[in-house]
Amino acid sequence: MAKTSEATLKAIKKYNQKSKFINIKYTPNSTDEYERISKYCKDNNLSMQGYIKELVKMDLDNKGIEYPEKES
Repeated sequence: MAKTSEATLKAIKKYNQKSKFINIKYTPNSTDEYERISKYCKDNNLSMQGYIKELVKMDLDNKGIEYPEKES
């Protein structure tokens, strides 16, 4: 397996610093929901992140939530 170059690691770090993150935790009481999402994504060749982001986008669009104004 090839080693990741220092330049690539630096680029990844810089990109991640510009990114925003949301974490989702499934507790022992809700692992069934996690398993449902995981199975659905696997069966449909979807990433869990992409699937969840699309669900959030559809929900906000359906509720008429506008995009915030971009700062200049």
